[in-house]
Amino acid sequence: MRPFPIFVAVFFCACTSPDKREKTPERTAGTIAQAGSDSVTPATVPAFSDPASSPGPGPSRDGEDGVAELRRLAATRQKILVDRLDVDSVSAGELVPHEATTPSAHGGEYHFGDSEWESTLTLSVQGNEVTGVLGYADWENETWVGKRVRFDGGKIIGASLSAPGWKGVFVRYQGRPGIVILRAATDRLSVQYGEKL
Repeated sequence: MRPFPIFVAVFFCACTSPDKREKTPERTAGTIAQAGSDSVTPATVPAFSDPASSPGPGPSRDGEDGVAELRRLAATRQKILVDRLDVDSVSAGELVPHEATTPSAHGGEYHFGDSEWESTLTLSVQGNEVTGVLGYADWENETWVGKRVRFDGGKIIGASLSAPGWKGVFVRYQGRPGIVILRAATDRLSVQYGEKL
């Protein structure tokens, strides 16, 4: 019975050698140095994971603008819901970001969905600032009830729309202007294309 404790002791010492016990910032992915700084900040990814791999079509990344997110979705061959009579979804790569000559050119109404899933997003633009109202109807107590979701304090920068709880990108699909809502402060829209009326 003596060989077993010796084996355990040797295994324990091998696993806890100084090389294995100390992980310095230079040797692990658990820390990332800030650019232009000597300090080290903990990473948001677990040690030894691949930070380049992305989770796919999940929730939008908050620091990413709409154009960058649409390109990421296209690169991963994700589908965007278009909900039209002739087609349900298209490849994100078929939607081309569209930067108008002035942000006010993006103002107007955008139609989403079909039948009971129809909704209209109305954008009012002043300079780079935008206000939006999403109008739709829900079936409640045996009747259709009109609903509205509003946002203020939105911005249009290039082809990207951002507002508290909202993110989108203005696009062209089959030559027609529209918008892809990537995130909305309502479950009514979810990574969906709306055509400009």
